Amino acid sequence: MINNSSIDLPEFVSGQTPLTADRLNQAIGHANSNRTLEGGPGIEVTKTPTGHLIARTPQGAIGEVKWFSLVTTHKDHHICGDLVPDGSPEARLVASNTIVVKPEELRQTKYDGKIRANHLGTFFTYTYTDSQTRDSKLVTDPSDVEAQVVIPHYIEKQGSVSGSEILAIRLGPALGIVVTVGSNSQVAEWLEFNIAGRAWAHELPSS
Repeated sequence: MINNSSIDLPEFVSGQTPLTADRLNQAIGHANSNRTLEGGPGIEVTKTPTGHLIARTPQGAIGEVKWFSLVTTHKDHHICGDLVPDGSPEARLVASNTIVVKPEELRQTKYDGKIRANHLGTFFTYTYTDSQTRDSKLVTDPSDVEAQVVIPHYIEKQGSVSGSEILAIRLGPALGIVVTVGSNSQVAEWLEFNIAGRAWAHELPSS
């Protein structure tokens, strides 16, 4: 954001003030010397003798995009740790716990036991076994059941082997989603980018 509130340029009077190159350059230089650049959410601006230094503010910035490693996955959210590369994907370190909300279509609460229509206007009900497995039933024929699973599957952390990589954006409280973690309710601030293209798919019977 440019703030010109402090600029005080000399007035030009038509027919009285000659607009010479020196006069114009003086006005431009005066404007540039008084112009300030202001930061915004997640942006820090520092004025220097030669211009402005623009930098992203550290943790907590709205709009911050960050990689996480999946620890556990739940109905509507994940518990993730910071992704710290140390040379090999199998040995990446996980630290801290962060709530990351799943993409809307992959959340359970909104669909479990509810009637929903697909793009053709056909109505289905969904019954979840867990956050990555559900049955889809045709409303007009409840015997028509399809087992569905999230593909690619979310892989949780197993011992020293890290889980799926999750890319998320920090939206802050404006995300408007409260999740239950243990016995506590917490306001989520991070939303997952579905870069893996995860979606519900028909689960083939095991042979």
